[in-house]
Amino acid sequence: MKEKFMSGSGALLGYLPLILVFVIFYFLVLRPQARQAQEHRTMLGDLNKGDTVVTLGGIRGEIVKLNEDTLVLTSSDTELLLEKSAISSRVSVAPAPKSRVSKKTPKKNTKK
Repeated sequence: MKEKFMSGSGALLGYLPLILVFVIFYFLVLRPQARQAQEHRTMLGDLNKGDTVVTLGGIRGEIVKLNEDTLVLTSSDTELLLEKSAISSRVSVAPAPKSRVSKKTPKKNTKK
């Protein structure tokens, strides 16, 4: 008479295809999506005044004012108050502020 239930190792082999599908799904879908979400959070945290950004709605503009959760965006002489989460991507980074310390080259002694 055939056994109705598989033995312990046979049951594990029965679940192997399901486990493999889950592992493949994790590496092809979940892991890249989590990495992309982390990069987006980092980009939102690194936004500065003067950066040019694109919103989720496709509006391109320059950041004029920046708060913790909101920002003011200028686009075609129009100011928009937006949540930071509405920013899709950063197009260009604002130039770094110029240092007030002048770089003077030391004068060479011309005496011989």
